[in-house]
Parts: sequence; structure tokens; C-alpha cells
Amino acid sequence: MAVIVAADDEPAVRELISRILEGAGHTVITVHDGGAAIVRVRELRPDLILLDGLMPPGMSGFDAFAVLHDDDELSAIPVMIVTGSVTPDEVRRQLPDVCDVVTKPFTPDELLHCVRRMLGLPGPST
Repeated sequence: MAVIVAADDEPAVRELISRILEGAGHTVITVHDGGAAIVRVRELRPDLILLDGLMPPGMSGFDAFAVLHDDDELSAIPVMIVTGSVTPDEVRRQLPDVCDVVTKPFTPDELLHCVRRMLGLPGPST
């Protein structure tokens, strides 16, 4: 399936995202802040990037998105903001080019639905 880089400052959230997405067959590389995400994205050229909006004391997901968006080689990789700090509308006002926003707390089904949609994958068989 897909290679996904996920950045969050909370170890429990990184573990949850990993478990959910790896359970769906994806390869997930987790990092603790936006700066580390940029490094891994440049190395791996993943299919999708998940960024927590705020990750103190490191680089925020908002700042990482700006760096990635300004890089011609990386700007085509879809980015999802996963945040509990601001509303999806606030994220879209601040980052109009972001692909999707998921708010914390999220359910496994919600995260998987958004990831599938962003990757252009079909939903689960019913």
C-alpha cells in the first residue's frame, strides 16, 4: 500500500496512528516534530504526510507544511493536518492548500476514511 510519514509530539498519538494505518497495510514512519518530518519526507518521498498542527517545542506542522509546500519537489505530496488545537475551518484559512484536516480525538474509521480518500483508494468492502 502507501508509505506515510506522520508527525506528532505525543508518543501515544504516534503509536495510535501507526497501529491504525499499519493495520490497513500501510508503512508508517513516525516522527516527533515538523523538522524531523521534513527530513524524512525528503529522504523517503512518501505517498502521504500527516502533520500535527502544534508540536511544542519543535517545529509545528503548520510551519512544516509551509516548508514542504514551497519545495517544488515535495509540494505535490498530499498533506493532512491532524490537530486538536484549531478547527478545520481555521486550518483551511491559515493553509488554504492543505489537502485535509482531521480533528483530535479521531476514530480509527475516520482516520482510515480520510487516508483512503487522499490516496485515492477504495473504501472497505461491505
